[in-house]
Amino acid sequence: MVNYLNSVNFTIIVSTGRTGTEFLAHALPQIYPCIHAEHEPYPDGFVLGTQYHRENYSNERVIEQYLKMRKPVLERLEQSNKTIYVESNNNLVMFLPALIEFFPRLKVIHVERSPLSYIRSAISNVQQSRYTLFSDTDPRARLNAKDFPDDPEFHTWEEFSQFEKLCWHWKKYNQLIESSIKQPLNYLKISHQKLFESDTLNEFNKFSKFIDPTLATSSDKILSCFSNPRNQVKEYSIGSFEDWGTTKIRAFERIIGPIKDYL
Repeated sequence: MVNYLNSVNFTIIVSTGRTGTEFLAHALPQIYPCIHAEHEPYPDGFVLGTQYHRENYSNERVIEQYLKMRKPVLERLEQSNKTIYVESNNNLVMFLPALIEFFPRLKVIHVERSPLSYIRSAISNVQQSRYTLFSDTDPRARLNAKDFPDDPEFHTWEEFSQFEKLCWHWKKYNQLIESSIKQPLNYLKISHQKLFESDTLNEFNKFSKFIDPTLATSSDKILSCFSNPRNQVKEYSIGSFEDWGTTKIRAFERIIGPIKDYL
């Protein structure tokens, strides 16, 4: 299976979450029928990612498990005769170095959203009608500062509010992605704000040409897909940063940096 994945055009889309990755996985095959795209296929790799960090799984062991998980997907891909596979999955961030080592032709698309809008979206997005990310009812044992002994928040994590944990998550996941990249030519960072708000056609053109320079379609088809977003927050439980108050502003700037850098 390693040889097979190395023989096809293998691209992954990663981020902190709340960046439109689910939408992109559904839109790509609609716009380009030659693409087989999956959003967090089951098993989604979350447990494997935590094992990579907490149980010191080797890169080889991680890839062995990843290929077992993806065997049904890759069998469908092979039967379809499609040669472009895109997996949109934020859990891959946790073992990105292993994927890059074993798949040297792997293309990595990093969708980055401003932390100001990311935190507002993440704290308001109720999953499975019962929890939000890093809330007290979040059932997943997510990576946190305690998993990184050199992390500046290692000793204070247990005292963090949900807001502070989301600030840390945004910063850490973006750092993990960028620090894993060894071949810049195989890496593309896309702006969430440009892609979904201010410059959709140009940003999506960069996105699609990175996957395969031969991909082509009409602007109307792209804009039609983007007019039907998925997994959007319907009601925000927190206001925009102007309404955060001193405590949240100070927490944000302590963990991430000056707010003015993200305006």
